[in-house]
Amino acid sequence: MSGINIAALSSLKPTRGTAQKAVSGEVDKISQNKPNPEITESLRSQKAQSILSVGNGVILKGKIVEAGQIIIHGSVTADINATSITVESDGFLEGSVKTCELSISGNFKGLAEVSGTLNLQNGGIFEGDVTYSSITVEQGAIISGTLTIARGKTNTELIDHPMSNLPPKTPKI
Repeated sequence: MSGINIAALSSLKPTRGTAQKAVSGEVDKISQNKPNPEITESLRSQKAQSILSVGNGVILKGKIVEAGQIIIHGSVTADINATSITVESDGFLEGSVKTCELSISGNFKGLAEVSGTLNLQNGGIFEGDVTYSSITVEQGAIISGTLTIARGKTNTELIDHPMSNLPPKTPKI
């Protein structure tokens, strides 16, 4: 139920004839229950720009089915499907995530499927398993778990690259 009493709207007697036509036209639109293309497009645009920010001190548990950008300062225990997820230095995220970009400067524990870039920043802690397309790890970040490149290669396969067997360069004095 929409909460609008259409019969009551129809009985309104505006002081001007044009206003009465406008009210009648709105009542007709409401009673037809047809989606308004302008409103539908506006909702699609909002969905593409949807941002969820979890503030410091907030505890969120559950499932986030779809979101654009998620910024976490508080504590989140959830399964998440979002375009971009950022765990700030004061944030904690535990769960299973699917995203295009995952940036961690706080704590993450769980499973992650990152179709784009996994960015571990100084002070960030990642515990769990992740599949990613590209990765950036700043000095001071901690990783514990299994890292798998989306192409099917693990980081240990990259370490076994012939160039990794070369002796380290010594600085010239």
